[in-house]
Amino acid sequence: MAHSTSFIEAKAFEVLSAAGPNALIGRKVDVDQICISLNVRLHVEELESEVSGVLLVKGAERHILVNKAHNARRQRFTIGHELGHLMLHDMSRDRVIVDTHIRMYQRVGEATSSKYQQSDSMTSPQEE
Repeated sequence: MAHSTSFIEAKAFEVLSAAGPNALIGRKVDVDQICISLNVRLHVEELESEVSGVLLVKGAERHILVNKAHNARRQRFTIGHELGHLMLHDMSRDRVIVDTHIRMYQRVGEATSSKYQQSDSMTSPQEE
């Protein structure tokens, strides 16, 4: 399900507010503080080179794995991306979302464009 920009912005504000005043330092979001506030365990692990991150939801447990080999900026982006999946998609059942460079969508054209469709993908361009 695709969400409107205003819905996503409202959800981001809600998450930041719930995380407390230390979650936003200047204009930089403290993704570690966001994880703590959402009871998400963060793991920096050796992953296959093409895997950026993993979101694992099992019952009440929430885990984000990021690739130890990636630079700090990429890891930070990946954590934010996985938090986005957690906050914007149905997590009422156990799920594993693995984000690899193979499943990234090119950021040109319309989201409904055939350029975005990959036969092995389990998510839609709107979800990404």
